[in-house]
Amino acid sequence: MEALDKLLLACTRQDLLVEHQDEIRDIACNGQVQWDIVYQTALDHGVAPLIYNNLRRCGGEELGIPKEIMEQFQLIFFQNMSFKERERENLVEALCLFETMGIEVMLIKGVALDALVYRNPYITMPQDMDITLRMRREELTEGELGKIGDSLHAKGIEYDFFEHHDVTMNNALPIDFSRIWDDAQSINLSDKNVYVMSPEDLLIVACINSCRKRFFRLKSMCDIAEISKMYPDLNWQVVVDNSIAWECNYIVYSALLVTKRLLGCEIQADVFANLKVGRTRTRLIHFLIENIQKRQTLASLFPFSGKTMFGREIEPSLLLPYASYRGYQVGRKIKEVYGSWQQND
Repeated sequence: MEALDKLLLACTRQDLLVEHQDEIRDIACNGQVQWDIVYQTALDHGVAPLIYNNLRRCGGEELGIPKEIMEQFQLIFFQNMSFKERERENLVEALCLFETMGIEVMLIKGVALDALVYRNPYITMPQDMDITLRMRREELTEGELGKIGDSLHAKGIEYDFFEHHDVTMNNALPIDFSRIWDDAQSINLSDKNVYVMSPEDLLIVACINSCRKRFFRLKSMCDIAEISKMYPDLNWQVVVDNSIAWECNYIVYSALLVTKRLLGCEIQADVFANLKVGRTRTRLIHFLIENIQKRQTLASLFPFSGKTMFGREIEPSLLLPYASYRGYQVGRKIKEVYGSWQQND
């Protein structure tokens, strides 16, 4: 593993322990760190504010970080802070709307992690804000649908009815949202009640989202590692049972394995065996992970090469998600990609 990757991995965590700080200082002092690449990679992987926060704790000037790089980090940190504040205001306004309409709301993905896992929501960079409504589309009138659509689109909120397309991967996965809603918990957000998934389902969804990002994105790995750390009493048997029932156990296996190998992740010893991934597929997943680590760096993984097929950019890392799908899921994903390619042609 290259020094730059080691440095980024050491920085990608909420709790920067003494051993992490020592490792960061050793790498910075003993090697020729290309700080412009560190910054760009952190930005591409959605963790630039977090990396900045931890580099600052280690003493940015002592590490030999050029002033202009630290200024770029600082700028993105404050821009992200401003964005998150506006995002929260927009979310609270949306919750007020749904309260008047008598519709219950569940936070999904990044916005849920900000509320539950990250002590400082400014340290990670969201791509969007996602919620799902405890109503099915057919239960609402055209007027209500229009009111919701106009309000949420203006606020930059991505929403779905009862389920969420990112979680089901556009119906490639048979996720039981009735079960998710039954196990969800209500929390208070700015004096508004809103639902969040159980810790076990939160972890499964983080693994699914990691698959959508080809497993090696630092933000995705950080989400998984921090969930497992935030909930030390997490019921791993429920994670296993739900993953198998929802036919995403290969995905969860791959996401946990990548996170454990690169960032470190608190996982019960028997979880990988209990996820029931066959011997051949296990070997394939391990082979692909090892080869991606050998052949690519974190800097080379994102953004992609620009080479495309059916509108999707091609990289070796693309093979790992497909190795984590079941046969029918591969067919659905290819159909989805091909359909998207035809629409954009």
